[in-house]
Amino acid sequence: MQQRYLIEGPVGPIECYKEDLGSNAWWVLCHPHPQYGGSMDDTVLESVGSTLRDSQISHVKFNFRGVGRSAGKFDNGNGECDDLKAVVDHLRISHTSSSLVLCGYSFGSTIVYAIGNSVANVSRAVLIAPPIPIEVDKVKLPTDIVVGQHDGFCNLGELRALASSDPRIHLDIVDMADHFFVGCLPELIIAIERVLNR
Repeated sequence: MQQRYLIEGPVGPIECYKEDLGSNAWWVLCHPHPQYGGSMDDTVLESVGSTLRDSQISHVKFNFRGVGRSAGKFDNGNGECDDLKAVVDHLRISHTSSSLVLCGYSFGSTIVYAIGNSVANVSRAVLIAPPIPIEVDKVKLPTDIVVGQHDGFCNLGELRALASSDPRIHLDIVDMADHFFVGCLPELIIAIERVLNR
């Protein structure tokens, strides 16, 4: 079942879209930077969503505050963490037995990284093109990092060292891709399929 709807958030309504495919696990998808045109309709998130749909995995995506029909204005990542928590709380109420995977792309990955360890019942974090350094001592969950080979916002050397230092961290490098996966969405889908098969 596909549904576009509003939930109550910290500063007013949050616009959400979900596909309930009957799976026991739900993925929560977080979009890229709101001040650079990011929204839940981003093409990278659409590709992730189509991969989940093909695998019959339920998922929800949403607009951070100030985007689309979501109330409020950009809050430099602080309020956006609260938005994600509100969406997670809503899922907990409506799907009490489900485990959660938090997945973010670019700015969205920084929000997942900021709060993923502190959210109950989260089984995994998926960080797509994280534009910030990832510190191993702050990673508490099994974590998949998906990054383009030519991503100018990510340090591949640091990410390789991180993945080799901790068995909970898996790194997938998408050949020829930049930060936006232009022309490489099929390869991104293959990387997400690898995440699902772990």
